[in-house]
Amino acid sequence: MMPDQLKPSDDKTIPSRPESLRRIVAQAAQSPSPAPATEGAKTLPWMLAQYFNGEIDLNQELAGRFPQMPLMSLIYFRVQGVKNPIQIATIATQDGAASLHVEVELATKLTTFTFSLNSMLAVRFSPSGLSALDRAHWLEPLKRENSEIAFLWGAQRFRSDYLIAVSHKMYTNLFALSPGHTEAAARLTSEVCRKFAAWIELHWAEMKDDQAEADSRSQNLTW
Repeated sequence: MMPDQLKPSDDKTIPSRPESLRRIVAQAAQSPSPAPATEGAKTLPWMLAQYFNGEIDLNQELAGRFPQMPLMSLIYFRVQGVKNPIQIATIATQDGAASLHVEVELATKLTTFTFSLNSMLAVRFSPSGLSALDRAHWLEPLKRENSEIAFLWGAQRFRSDYLIAVSHKMYTNLFALSPGHTEAAARLTSEVCRKFAAWIELHWAEMKDDQAEADSRSQNLTW
């Protein structure tokens, strides 16, 4: 049974949503898709529409879909490759039955999240078109731990893979969704979430610095 401090809150109060984020999603829903998409991805998903209309608590809705999310209390890091290194964070349950692998390709800036269960099934999510601002808007609520909804998505919004995180004092719920109707979820302890946020912020910052250096070299070549 889930420890009391890890149970989803019974508070039915629906948290406020930033007006600017509501406008962004509304614009994305009305704009034409930049690439072929499935029929379900052409319009704002029902769950998001209900949330931005203030009709549901998104965290409770998602937690209700995954009432027994595995609690991940272990985390370790490694790097793979030399010429084109990939930074990897592995987050797992105590028994190793469930895990989450997060890979950051420093050369391409691609970040992928792979949820695995019982060494048999794995689903992979790769949010596309992430900007430095997109990453920052996702990380800030994680560090505040005030139950704020945090979206990790780029310009395509819900037409590409995206993540939703809700960070509480004792744990963080992490949900991944795809326009192809694939979903996954995990619950991280507060300690693991803090270590993970610090790790990915570091490597995202390194990517930003590398890009700034590349831009500077490019500008120098034009003189």
